[in-house]
Amino acid sequence: MDKTYLFTDELALISNRLREVFERNASGVSGYISFKDIQQLQKQIRSWSQEFVKPPLALIGACNLERLEGFYRHQLDFSIFRGFLPADFKIIQEEIAAYAAREALDALIGYRLRNWAAIGLQNPKWEIYQKLVFAYYQRTVYVRKREQISAFEQTLVETVDRTPKEIRARCVGELFFEIDRIRLMPLYSLEKYLERIRRYEIEGKSRLTEEEPLFDVPEGLQDSFQLFGFSHRIDFNTLKDRYRQLALDYHPDKGGQLEMMQRLNAAYLQISNYLRQHGN
Repeated sequence: MDKTYLFTDELALISNRLREVFERNASGVSGYISFKDIQQLQKQIRSWSQEFVKPPLALIGACNLERLEGFYRHQLDFSIFRGFLPADFKIIQEEIAAYAAREALDALIGYRLRNWAAIGLQNPKWEIYQKLVFAYYQRTVYVRKREQISAFEQTLVETVDRTPKEIRARCVGELFFEIDRIRLMPLYSLEKYLERIRRYEIEGKSRLTEEEPLFDVPEGLQDSFQLFGFSHRIDFNTLKDRYRQLALDYHPDKGGQLEMMQRLNAAYLQISNYLRQHGN
């Protein structure tokens, strides 16, 4: 069995540069890297793993991607790629370290900043964070997709009672992993995705139809889904909308209890990670 498919399926989605490296080496050293090797690396770079390499809090708080990338280039174990040519090995280090840095920012500060903003608690770092995410969007999302999204956003601005910033957050997202979702989405899927947003905003319809059956809540997520009151399949925007509603009740600054807010944040992160892993 050809082991090189593991790169395409498990790591090459990180970036086009990384995919090109693996394709160039498909018949060489890459075929000797085992699935176990890939799994172990994934645990180091994916925030949903307990083995995720967490940087110092001060480094996270600085919201500096370059410094975070430097941290991961030194902290991650890249030894499984030592058989690659030096130039390709450098690209592998750069791309995987950059991915891990974005994961760290999303998981350790991005969610929190966005959640605060959702209930009116502004933090100066949120603006810095959003600029980083938008720069990543401009750099990595195919220009045809960006043009399609921009045209759609303009139509929505003229139709619904939302600010351009609110519409952009709805269509593109506000965290790095949401940009990756757009980046990896085929054009036909993007059309369907935007159409669901249009229906939700203009027609006031839920993205979930009444006919959609109940689904078995994944093991370990029952309490989180129950806290949010979900019994159907959901997407990211549905989750965010529900979070904003509940945060108004649970946040201590809004008269709620700290313990309940902490439970809500933990459940939000858990469900978000589940949706990301399963492409919802």
